[in-house]
Amino acid sequence: MPQYIMERLQPSQSESELPHLYYNPNDHKIGEPLRPIVSGIKSPLAKLSSFLDKIIRPLFDKHTDYALSNSRTFLKYLKEFKTTTETNLYMFDITDLYTMIPQKEAVLAIREFLGRHGYQKVQALSINTIKKMFLHVLENSFFVLQLPGMKPKFYQQIRGGAMGSACTQVLADVYVKKWESKFVEQQKQQEQLYFRFRDDVFFTTTLPPQQIERNLTELNEKDHNIKITWES
Repeated sequence: MPQYIMERLQPSQSESELPHLYYNPNDHKIGEPLRPIVSGIKSPLAKLSSFLDKIIRPLFDKHTDYALSNSRTFLKYLKEFKTTTETNLYMFDITDLYTMIPQKEAVLAIREFLGRHGYQKVQALSINTIKKMFLHVLENSFFVLQLPGMKPKFYQQIRGGAMGSACTQVLADVYVKKWESKFVEQQKQQEQLYFRFRDDVFFTTTLPPQQIERNLTELNEKDHNIKITWES
């Protein structure tokens, strides 16, 4: 790894601290379930995680034309799309995406994604080095939980990525891109819309409800790490 990159990613010994776990209510879902967040702003891995996000995110966006960055883009495509009386609109939600993706398989998906699009190096880093950097972040994801009146408890996250870690989202995005690829291709062949924003997906279809229900059920069973709920 180039020396200048190593210096940029060096954690501060005086300012670093162990990430801590807290919960936020997920108020747009029924029952307002709690979403676990690991606050890692001062984590020793924060700089490395942010660096990985900054070098991979632009590549994912470049090669994923159906990934939404904002609602205005979505509305633009929706207004231009010509519907018929047979057009149905569907949405599905990926359950607990960031904390449920398998770590090693997700990193492998990053490696396959870069290789598929012809990247031998990214910012002077080999794909193998990038793989090791992602694994280093995931395998050293420790945090503390301290409840009032109780001693702190220390944990290691062994599945998924921390919600407060910068590279978790792009890691999940690339993993899901591989999972959804066949479904996306079918949508394009049928000249229908398919858009995803993080763990929320919108698509159109002219297939009968019974057929789309079967298709979504098959998609739900494709990868035991990814589970979806849907509505029309």
